Amino acid sequence: MVESYCDRHVSGSSSASARSDGRWECRRFLASPRIVNMDTACRDRYGADAYAQNSTGDAYDWRCYHLQAV
Repeated sequence: MVESYCDRHVSGSSSASARSDGRWECRRFLASPRIVNMDTACRDRYGADAYAQNSTGDAYDWRCYHLQAV
């Protein structure tokens, strides 16, 4: 999912990298890394009502959730 975000939101060839602070970034050769917006990554994959949460601070623990109408 994070690789897809990088492909879609960062121009050129990029790859996703986990950071020590629990976030992800898109890296491109000779360019500054760009932080991944995990809410946007979830919405790209699951639709407009999706959002991201991480309760541990580990980059590999991000989860996407979807709001359901009541």
